[in-house]
Amino acid sequence: MTVTINGTTGYTGPIGAIGDLSTTGNTTLGDASGDTLTINGNTASIPNGLNFTNGNIGVGATPSTWNSNGRGIQLFNSANRVSAFATWYGAIGVLNDAYYGTDNNFKYYSGGAVSLYQQSAGVHTWQSAGSGTAGSTITWANSMTFDASGNLGLGVTPSAWVSPFKAIQLGTYGQYIAGQTNSPDLKVGSNQYYNGTNFVYSVSGF
Repeated sequence: MTVTINGTTGYTGPIGAIGDLSTTGNTTLGDASGDTLTINGNTASIPNGLNFTNGNIGVGATPSTWNSNGRGIQLFNSANRVSAFATWYGAIGVLNDAYYGTDNNFKYYSGGAVSLYQQSAGVHTWQSAGSGTAGSTITWANSMTFDASGNLGLGVTPSAWVSPFKAIQLGTYGQYIAGQTNSPDLKVGSNQYYNGTNFVYSVSGF
């Protein structure tokens, strides 16, 4: 069945169509803010590049196939690159040229270098990776982590520093600059952190 409304013909009342429904000219559906528009289907496309698929939105192209536990708004450009504002498993983030795949892994979109910023449970992380193959799994490198206690790790997740210390930790061997919130003292050291009672080793064997 096809229902076609051409030109400026006005119609008041419900329209039900099983099959194709097309209109030519300006089309207004509903006449009040409380009206509901329901589309029964997995995909909706609007000319000029706005696409809806399985709860995801693509601006400029059809969105990638996202994991059902994630949702993304993808913005495509003419160079076949994509940026996305997304959420997955309670996290929210911004991805450059990547998406969250159906196998619970982040995937390359075009194969170029990728980056990710995300926040979850008060923790902020920045990650990156070099170029790869479109559709393949990304192995992220940790660029920076700001934890929920106010400690910053550069190239590493910071150790579990406990108040009264706040620390900037550098690299995997626990080099740090730390200050006390109740003192003007500044500590500089490596391979240790304050666990609330004592300074303990960050890494074994050093």
